[in-house]
Amino acid sequence: MLNVRRLDCIGTLDHIIWNICTHPNLPIIASCGESHNISLWFSKSLNKHLWYPKDDSFSKYNSKNSDWILAYQFGDINHKKTIRRVCWSPCGNMIIAGSFDGTASIWEFVPSTKVWNCISILQGPENEIKGIDWNKYNNFIALCSRDRSIWIFSLVIESRRAHSSQIESECHSVLIGHTQDIKTVKWHPTNSLVLFSCSYDNTIIIWGPEVPISNFENQNIEWIKWYVLEGHSSTVWDITFDLTGNYCITCSDDSSLILWKAKKSHNINFTNPGKNIIKSATMNTSFRILTENSTQVVNNYLQKSSYSGFLFHGDNEYSPPIYSVDWCQYLNCIVAGSGDNGLHLFSLSKDKLKHLKSIEDAHKNDINSVSWLHDNNGKFVSAGDDGNIILWEVTFIEIEE
Repeated sequence: MLNVRRLDCIGTLDHIIWNICTHPNLPIIASCGESHNISLWFSKSLNKHLWYPKDDSFSKYNSKNSDWILAYQFGDINHKKTIRRVCWSPCGNMIIAGSFDGTASIWEFVPSTKVWNCISILQGPENEIKGIDWNKYNNFIALCSRDRSIWIFSLVIESRRAHSSQIESECHSVLIGHTQDIKTVKWHPTNSLVLFSCSYDNTIIIWGPEVPISNFENQNIEWIKWYVLEGHSSTVWDITFDLTGNYCITCSDDSSLILWKAKKSHNINFTNPGKNIIKSATMNTSFRILTENSTQVVNNYLQKSSYSGFLFHGDNEYSPPIYSVDWCQYLNCIVAGSGDNGLHLFSLSKDKLKHLKSIEDAHKNDINSVSWLHDNNGKFVSAGDDGNIILWEVTFIEIEE
């Protein structure tokens, strides 16, 4: 039996929140929305941490009696339009933001001044950036745009680089394959050179290197279209993976979730991985391609099951879209946020999605983003059009027969 409890309204902004992203190691949440800012929310348990702010400058956005504070807001000087997506680097030291102005900014904390400094601007797309993701070794960044293009950048970071100094970037590939806007890009969780993209054209494309990579060099890599996944009847908004990458789940404007499974994959058991959980490479090694995974070919994915009909407020003429989906990396639990103002939780059972629970009116308006915290405590956050960021806790209760 699944129990879901609302723990806290972390804070409320005076605009729509498009996206939230939880830090890979710490109780920190990044959010972005209709403003030109990145907002960072800190748990008060971090009050001794180097990054914790000197004062409570943004107290008007904090919820009364909350255990969280809005610690920083930045980005409006660098971006001329809405920031659509934020993403932490796997190492947790940097954050990247993609904007409707067609640029992406990379930020790093400066301890001496207690501010976040922009250390690089990525330019290329002619239209709004809709999605952004950082591969697991920190060495490649993917951006997707309204102009139907995907841009892959690498960062040139010297081992003795001065902290918060500017870094150079290089565009490796521009990928064209979708026929409509691209909503999301996501790197494969274990193969650092394989990329998935979700589009308004109802498809998911899997991209990979044109030729096998046989050494640690990341020069002259060209990505090509490997596979096209077709199953949705409308816009594909988001994608999430299990820890191994054997399974992925997509959500769509057609009000459905689809479970996909790699053709050749092994069954997985969901247990707390503890010390065995995948860790990001350290900064001095993260800008090499680690070929033990990167040289492996990812097989095509097959549709295993589809789930629909669980949303609130649907009828024969209209059913709300599902905007965001995230798979907990230590529990067999998937959460989806949708245009019915509700949250919906699922598990994986024998290659099928099992509906566990739905929470009606979890927000006052559309839920645009959901993200699990990486604290092994079954917590996730949700955000949407109402400007609220809400913290939830999931527990599984064993029922004695």
